[in-house]
Amino acid sequence: MNTRDHGILRELARRKPNPTLISTSRFDEDQIRCDVRETLAATSRHGCRVELIMKDVHTLNSEPWRLARWVQLAREQSA
Repeated sequence: MNTRDHGILRELARRKPNPTLISTSRFDEDQIRCDVRETLAATSRHGCRVELIMKDVHTLNSEPWRLARWVQLAREQSA
């Protein structure tokens, strides 16, 4: 998808991270950070913006706070 930013045409990459990072018995924040950093590194090499879409999460291991924490971790890595 192309977007315009101040008159410059840029690419937008969309990524759907593996939902097991937040839905299995062990919530590994370091693995989540690493996954997000790898995505950001790959897209920045090509000058792309990136949109992370977490989907196909059904139970969150009965701990819904995990989704909000995943968002926090992803934002920290992109700052």
